[in-house]
Amino acid sequence: MTEKRKQISLAMSVKDVLLLMGEGNPGGLDVLMKLLENEEDVGLFRILALDDMNLRGTQIWVCYKDYCNQDLKKLIASLVDSEERLKMVELVNKVGKEGNHKWKAVESGASYSEDRPVLE
Repeated sequence: MTEKRKQISLAMSVKDVLLLMGEGNPGGLDVLMKLLENEEDVGLFRILALDDMNLRGTQIWVCYKDYCNQDLKKLIASLVDSEERLKMVELVNKVGKEGNHKWKAVESGASYSEDRPVLE
């Protein structure tokens, strides 16, 4: 099953992208801010990578806190390493099935679709 999740637009400000990606989750928003602060040249690309994996809000927090043990460098490395990316997606989906969130994380390609996968 798929469902609509608002897409990032090139017309959006960075603030609007952060608010959209954070989905009201303070932890997720904090991680997004850290990416921008610590990765000045590519932070926004890291955020777009999270979007491409259908990761937002609580899912971002789960990646950072539970998978990466609050290590930003590990999160960044996990976004570019395909094996780590897969493991991170599996953990996020497991936590989601326990009731943490309804959206299904994927390895890539979510940002190209208006319909985003939902956990079943």
